[in-house]
Amino acid sequence: MTIMTIHEKLRAARLKKGLTMLEASKLLGYKSYGCIQKWENGQRVPSFASLVKLAKLYNLDLNYLLGLKNEP
Repeated sequence: MTIMTIHEKLRAARLKKGLTMLEASKLLGYKSYGCIQKWENGQRVPSFASLVKLAKLYNLDLNYLLGLKNEP
């Protein structure tokens, strides 16, 4: 079983929701998709506040995003 990294989880969750990076960023209250792009490329890690927003938007358990659970 392969464990996904946080950036892989975020990308998979966004695609599963059928959202573009721009649509996801707007729903999260960001003006551009740069933050989403950097999170999904592994260049940056979202802040805790952003992780909470992402978990709510994608309907994911925060423990899954943090790597404490292997299944969403």
